[in-house]
Amino acid sequence: MRLEDLRGGHVGDVTLWLGGGAGFPATFHHHAQAANWHTVNSLLRFAGQDVDAAVDHQIGIVEWWRTVESLVSLLTWLANVEDKAGLRPGGSVPPPQMDADVLTRWSGISRWFSDGSHSADKWLTGAVSELRDFRNSLEHAARSSSRARRHSRLSALPVVSNLADLMEAMAICICASHFVQSVVPDVDLMPQVLVPSREHAFFEPLDTVAIALLFPLYQRTLGARGLTSDVELYPPPERLRGHAVIQARMLIRFSDEHDQPPLNSQIDPWNEFEQWASSRPDVPSPGQFRLPGYSHSNFEVRTIPRHP
Repeated sequence: MRLEDLRGGHVGDVTLWLGGGAGFPATFHHHAQAANWHTVNSLLRFAGQDVDAAVDHQIGIVEWWRTVESLVSLLTWLANVEDKAGLRPGGSVPPPQMDADVLTRWSGISRWFSDGSHSADKWLTGAVSELRDFRNSLEHAARSSSRARRHSRLSALPVVSNLADLMEAMAICICASHFVQSVVPDVDLMPQVLVPSREHAFFEPLDTVAIALLFPLYQRTLGARGLTSDVELYPPPERLRGHAVIQARMLIRFSDEHDQPPLNSQIDPWNEFEQWASSRPDVPSPGQFRLPGYSHSNFEVRTIPRHP
């Protein structure tokens, strides 16, 4: 059997389920969890703690944007389900189109679920737009181009972003989530994130964790370093005055759709990794660190001691 034949659902997958076979992946939870990992570890690093070297505040910013984008996609899908089922007969408001740009869909879901009577505050739409542009700048050629920010506290120049921009991206994501949080009756659309703990494993709503834990830690660490920051949580916006008319539930998969065959022999990946690393030319000693080989061949490549 091929591994490709085992594709399917995995433990932890989250779906907005309408009953029967109808559902849409609620991947905003997954993106929020990835963003939260980078944010927590960036805060730990800022506080002088050891972290996984893979932590990257810019990737965290991208994932906070993807959380918003995923929420918009889910509600766009739901609006189209309602439209095809004729659940809002006589309405003059068209549903947002799945292939429209994100900001058009952001405005479209407000009109659809409120029957054209409500939309997000201009500031919130502007902040969402600037987070979208910031993410695009990080992932495309404009990362070194400066752009004025009128609604958010994001850096004008994405290439020089730091932890402040990561915290600002989270603050914008929380506001956007607040706005649509109650659109689906009996379903909380605030992303759920894993609470950082070495002894406990549980999830809490993102806004709860940010208010009670992450932003207070940010402020205390700033103070410990003799710094200040304009970045803080925004007041919760007024929630969208409208809701879906279709019933839905949020489901979490508790088992893999396909079990993988058991190992018929012992595999030691770390041994293979270490053997390959040890065979590389000019391998540094365990107490040293070698920079990537990006230098021109005529330049000296230096091996430097690791930071303790």
